[in-house]
Amino acid sequence: DPAASELYRLPWESMRTPDAESAHVIAAGDNTPFSRFIAGRWHPGGAVFKRPLRVAVAIAAPTDPHTYGLNDIDLAEEHQLLENAFSGLDVELTYIQQPCTLAAIETAVRAGCHILLFVGHGLFDESSGSFLLLADEENQCELVGAERVADMLARQLSDTDMSAEDKLRLVLLASCQTA
Repeated sequence: DPAASELYRLPWESMRTPDAESAHVIAAGDNTPFSRFIAGRWHPGGAVFKRPLRVAVAIAAPTDPHTYGLNDIDLAEEHQLLENAFSGLDVELTYIQQPCTLAAIETAVRAGCHILLFVGHGLFDESSGSFLLLADEENQCELVGAERVADMLARQLSDTDMSAEDKLRLVLLASCQTA
């Protein structure tokens, strides 16, 4: 709701129930599915009938996440997990090469994909908002704010030269604190 912008800053993904003894992450519960969407003048796409379903996979694994107190991301392990998860499905995975920059992600989305899957670190700061931990051209950490990511996605969603069948339908962020 654009009129409730104060809710955008809440870290919903890490909110817990108030009971200290049995506290659990609300967004991870079976009865409380959680998603966010970018409010705007775009219309979500319909069903994807074209096959294979195309997934652009962005695994951000910069060489210095310890700068932010975070662990390295094991690219080989992440690739294997995704290959196993999608095995036997009519899905084409396209891995964005390292360094995983915002420009590289935009290029992959522009090439046509139905789903953008991001695997990496995210950070939330009360005063600054949410960030994805991507890479710069030297594969060093670059904090990319939510507005920059949203602007990139908005450009792709408004691209009138791209076939509706090839447009992005879903963005999945497999990372913490990426509201």
